[in-house]
Amino acid sequence: MNFIFEGIDNVGKTTQIKLLLGELAKKALVHVIHYQAIPGMDPADAKMYSSKLYMDMFSLIIDRIPNYRYYILDRSHIGEFVYGHIYRKYDPSYIFAIEDKFSMLPMWNQTFLITLLDQPEAVISRDDGKSFSTEIMKKKLEIDRFIEATDRSSIPHKLTIFNNERSIVDIHMIIKNFLIDRGGIEV
Repeated sequence: MNFIFEGIDNVGKTTQIKLLLGELAKKALVHVIHYQAIPGMDPADAKMYSSKLYMDMFSLIIDRIPNYRYYILDRSHIGEFVYGHIYRKYDPSYIFAIEDKFSMLPMWNQTFLITLLDQPEAVISRDDGKSFSTEIMKKKLEIDRFIEATDRSSIPHKLTIFNNERSIVDIHMIIKNFLIDRGGIEV
C-alpha cells in the first residue's frame, strides 16, 4: 500500500504520518520518504529535477521493494503542482502525465492520497519559518491549488480533510477509517 500525505505547510502532515506509522510498524515493514524541492534552483532545472524525482518516486512505490508492505510519502508530486506554479513560475501540469504512466499498473489501485488543509490564518499562526509565504492571499492560493491538484489526480483513493479546529486524534481517526474502508489497512 502507498499512502501519500499532501497539504499546506504547518497543517499536521508529519504528525499524522507518525501516528499512522506507529500503528503500521507493529504489523509490517514501513518505508517513509520525505520529498522536497532544492531551494534556490533555477526554475528550468527545478522542473527537470522534480520531473525525474517524481518518476523515480512512482517507480519505487509501484515496483516496490518486496520487504516493504507500506510506503508513506510525506509530500509528493501534488505539492509540485501547487508550489511550482506559485513560487517557481512554471507549469507543473506535467505531474498528471507522470501519474498517467503508472495508472494502469496493478499497484496504482493500492495508492491513497490524503490531502490536509486548514484556514490560512491558522497555518500562518503555526508557521515555523520554513514556509514559502505567510501572506493570507498566497495561502488561499495554495489551498485552492491543493484542492485542484487533488481533484485532478488519477490516484484512485483520495481524501481531503480541512482541519477546522479538529483535534489531532479526530483527524487521525478520519484518516484511519478512510484507509480501513478502502482496504488500505486492516483492523
